[in-house]
Amino acid sequence: VYPNSFGTNLVGLLFRRTSYMSGNNTGQPIVPMDSGPDLPAMFDRYKIRVEQELSRSVQSPEGTDPYTLIRYHLGWSDQHGVTAQSAISQGKAMRPTLCLFACEALEEDPERALPAAAALELIHNFSLIHDDIQDQDVERRHQPTVWSI
Repeated sequence: VYPNSFGTNLVGLLFRRTSYMSGNNTGQPIVPMDSGPDLPAMFDRYKIRVEQELSRSVQSPEGTDPYTLIRYHLGWSDQHGVTAQSAISQGKAMRPTLCLFACEALEEDPERALPAAAALELIHNFSLIHDDIQDQDVERRHQPTVWSI
């Protein structure tokens, strides 16, 4: 059914549910023998490349809105636009990573999907900013929210 073992492992990881085989009267879950790579390690595989694509996507002269706000929200700069010590965002980048995993599972080149993956992360972060505004939250990831500064 799946073109390669990675696709099989990916589907097993993403859709892992306790399943019961017919005729199994013990009520014990059937667990796959090979559960695949550790999930955090899998997500780290694309973190740097997603970050680079995000950075490329929001390049603009320093101090130009809305890019300053985006960089601040992603944790790349402080609220004055000064580049943070760690330019790696604090988010998990789950959505773009899943996009790239899907490409890999279909034996396509994940590099070609990086712009789409970055777009997914930007849309997700927009939804977080919108949620903060709607809920009037003044803090996200231990710093003031974009709308509150």
